[in-house]
Formats: sequence, C-alpha cells, structure tokens
Amino acid sequence: PENLGDAVNSEYSEYWPALSMDEQMLMFTVMLPVMAQTGEDPLNLQEDFFYSISSEGVWDPRINAGSPLNTPDNEGAQSLTADGRTLWFTACNRRSGQGMCDLYYSTWEGDRWSIPRNAGNILNSRYSEKHPAISADGRILYFTSNRPGGKGSYDIWMSVKSGETWSAPVNLGDSVNTSGLEQSPFIHPDQQSLYFSSTGWPGMGQGDLFLSRRTGPEWTSPENLGYPINTYNDEIGLSLNARGNRAYFASNRGEGTDTDIYVFEMPEELRPVPVSYMEGRVYDSRTMRGLKAVLQLIDLETEEMVMELESHAGEGDYLISLPGNRDYALNVSANGYLFYS
Repeated sequence: PENLGDAVNSEYSEYWPALSMDEQMLMFTVMLPVMAQTGEDPLNLQEDFFYSISSEGVWDPRINAGSPLNTPDNEGAQSLTADGRTLWFTACNRRSGQGMCDLYYSTWEGDRWSIPRNAGNILNSRYSEKHPAISADGRILYFTSNRPGGKGSYDIWMSVKSGETWSAPVNLGDSVNTSGLEQSPFIHPDQQSLYFSSTGWPGMGQGDLFLSRRTGPEWTSPENLGYPINTYNDEIGLSLNARGNRAYFASNRGEGTDTDIYVFEMPEELRPVPVSYMEGRVYDSRTMRGLKAVLQLIDLETEEMVMELESHAGEGDYLISLPGNRDYALNVSANGYLFYS
C-alpha cells in the first residue's frame, strides 16, 4: 500500500475513503482539533468531511466540504451512490437522533448538498447505527449496529428500499457476523462483493479486512485479504474503484500515531466483478425538457432486476452502473409517457 501523500493526508487522522464511480473524486473523514479562541491548544477533537479531485492521476489539495454537511458536531463514515448525488453518513449525539449514533443522508441539489436528514426510526433505533454502505443504485443499505438480535458487539445489517420506504433491517447472519466486532462494510457496484472489517474471523491484528460474496440469498464464508493489506495494526474502511483493481483504505501503520489513507492494487483473486457505467438523460422528445423517470436494468439470462433508479427531476440525467460479462435490457418509464426499452 502507498500513502496518498500530503494533498490528502496530514498530521491529523484521515479515514473512511469514499470514491466516485469515475474515480475522479475522493471523499474522506478527518479528525480535527477544536481550537480555543484564545490559543492554539486543542480542546477536543471533532470529525469533518473533506474531498480531493484527481487531475491527470494526481490528487489535488483537499477541500473542506463545508456547511451544511460539516457542523461543530461529528460527522463521518460516509458512502456515496454511483451517481455521487446521495451521501449517507454517521452522526452521533444529535438532537434529531433516535439513539447514540444514527444514519443520516444528504442529496446534491443544484450546486450544493441539502441539509442532512435523519434516516428515520425504521433504520435507526435507540441503539447505535453506524458505517452506512449504500448500493450503487441506492436501493440496498448495509450498516453496522449493536441493536438486539445480533451475533456480537456490532454486526452488519441490511435494508431494502421499496418506493420511499425502507424495510425492517435484517442481520446478515453467521456467514458474515461473529461474536466479535464487524464494521465498515463496503458493497462494490457489482452488487455482490462485500468487504468489511472484523475482529471475530481469523486475522492478523486488531481488526482485519475480509471479503464475502453474495450467491443468491446467501453469503460465502469471509476470506481474509491477507498481508500486506492486513497487518498487526487496525485496518478499516476499504473502498474500491469500479474496475475493482485499485483499493483505498485507512491504516495507522505509518510513522506517528495518526491514521492515513493508502491505495494499493487489489490481487486478482480478491477483486469484484469489473463494473462499467453509462450516463444519459431522459427527456420529452418535443420540449427537450428533462424528466424524472424510473430506469430498470434487467439481466436477460436470469430475468432478474439488477438495478433500479430514478433520473433526476428537472435535469433528467442519470448514471447507472453495469456489472460486466452480462447482457442487459434497460427499461425506462415515466407517468404520462410511452414505455421505452
């Protein structure tokens, strides 16, 4: 693994990298000191979002994501949908919270992020919900919680969105969860490769990174990503690019005590299904006005719906990820318009 350098990392701790589908934007969490008004000694620490843009393969100096995402409170552990327009994250001890830590989301509207909203009492409980991992199409949400019904201290749970409603979260079960601590899930845009951190499965250190693949409704037994990805240190917060050949994660393996973000080439046997993507626009053929429409990607062999998403109202644009080596049908529908396939 290679350190991403001074444009991204600093003397403070950086972690939870989240990558855009085109790998041109990296969003991450930074633990910053809260300075006293009369001096430079840190009173305490709080988390904010930063991002960096890639220019010809080099990361530009990081930028604070600003208000309304960042507040005087903590926010972190973020996850982006494939089109980069919906951001999920964790916030703790807020007045709008259901429990100690809750899941929140914000949407990109015009030229800025919306005021974050609590995800509600179906997803959140009076316990802690953390580390959201949203699927590429925004329909399936994975997260970590210590709510009752789990296998250990924190487990990975899953909820599916139907219309505007989320289903009651389901524990991923013994194939993934243990009596230890499972956290920091990342679901690749191939919709079947789940990477996460665990202290319960056989590992090399405090917390190691693992891979489990979905086969139908079941998950395969987790595979340790091995050395030199995992070490005797604590490895958390993995994120992969769409092709699956490059991965980003945080580790405290460097000099000093802070955590930095690293990048490495993912070994062939641990890669997900390579994913491409398609951008487009849904519009009225006479007025050229952008339309809000439902797009469905259908696997022609299994006849299963692989993804479903909406184009954006007003603009009509969309981005849909395409797991490789399959044949698909793309169906588009909008109220008052003929069906398109």
